[in-house]
Amino acid sequence: MFNIKVKSVKPLKNQILEVEFTNGETKLYDVKQLFDEFEDYKILANDDIFNLVKIDCQGRAVTFTEDIDITEYELYTNSIK
Repeated sequence: MFNIKVKSVKPLKNQILEVEFTNGETKLYDVKQLFDEFEDYKILANDDIFNLVKIDCQGRAVTFTEDIDITEYELYTNSIK
């Protein structure tokens, strides 16, 4: 089981998230990498929606809308320090 959770999240320019995890690491996640693979995520190209990001599920995901979220595992494993 993956035990690292999201402690904080901040939307940056160009659809980048700055994510702080409960293990103390802070990483950058490029949300645009999801656009080609998942059609639904293209809505996040809209800054007004992208900036709605918040922590959900006790740190196990971040959400933008009721239907769009990204898990802590995805954020941690596919981001850069």
